[in-house]
This record gives sequence, structure tokens and C-alpha cells, in this order.
Amino acid sequence: MRQAGLVLVLMTAVAVPQQAYAQSYGANQGAAQGTLQVSDTTPQLGQSITASGTGFAGTAPVTLILESTPRTVATATADGSGRFSTSVTIPTDSRLGAHTLSARGKAADDGTLVLSAKITITQDGNTPRSGAPLVRTGQSVGWLLLIGLAFLMIGTALVVVARRRSAGQH
Repeated sequence: MRQAGLVLVLMTAVAVPQQAYAQSYGANQGAAQGTLQVSDTTPQLGQSITASGTGFAGTAPVTLILESTPRTVATATADGSGRFSTSVTIPTDSRLGAHTLSARGKAADDGTLVLSAKITITQDGNTPRSGAPLVRTGQSVGWLLLIGLAFLMIGTALVVVARRRSAGQH
């Protein structure tokens, strides 16, 4: 029971959506803070989404990278307060499923700021899939289960009969 509770807690921690995180590299590690938000966390292939971030140095260039197969998908320039907002088009040849979108640029503390957001690239905006129906492999084993159940019932009946006979002989 205790293990089941632990498994439930761990599964909940994994299933709960998490916010984007920031990493700062440079002299003042940990001092930089920022956020990266996307307008849609389940974009389709070829769809444009808006990515917005904070925490960069004023007027710093920001590069947005789709990390699964690292490629630059957009660039932007932070405004005077270190904020940016830009359109990002999901490449049509991207792999479906979970990805990380990162924004990299000069942090307000002169280090390098890397912000990340998790996205799931889909084909239809709802569920990742290849577009082809699932291939059915293997055999139908329902009849084997019925035969196994029948043998189990016959075996149980034979054991009961044998015990009654041996109890009757004593």
C-alpha cells in the first residue's frame, strides 16, 4: 500500500504541467530570472505560435531554438526592459511529440540566459500521431483465454471431487 502511494505521488509529479525554467551562465549565475511563454503548447506542424520572454538585457538579440534537433526557428530583439515577443513557425518536417523550445540571449546580469518551454508537436492539434492508422499485429487470443478458463474450472472440479472421495473413505 505504501509503495502504491509513492508511485501515485511520483506519477502526479510527472503529470503536472511545469513552467518554463531559466538558466543563467556567467559571472552571476542564479541571479538572472526570466520566463518564456508560448501561445500554444500543442502546435501543429507548420503552425505559427507566439513566444514571449522576459529577463534579457535591454535590446539584446534573442535566438529561439527547437532543441530536439537543434535548429533556429526565430530571432527577436528584446525591448529596453528585456522583454520580447515573436512569431515562431513549427517546421513541417519536425518529429511529432515532445520538444523543448529555448530562447537564448544576453541576460540582464551580463551572463547568458537560456529560457525553455515544453511543447508537444501534433498533427491535428490534439494528439501526436503519424497520420497512418495503427498496424494490427499478433493474433486474437480471446479463444485461448476461454479454453484456459475452461481447463481451470475442470481442474478445480476434479480437485473438489477427489477431496470429497478421500474424505468419505476415512
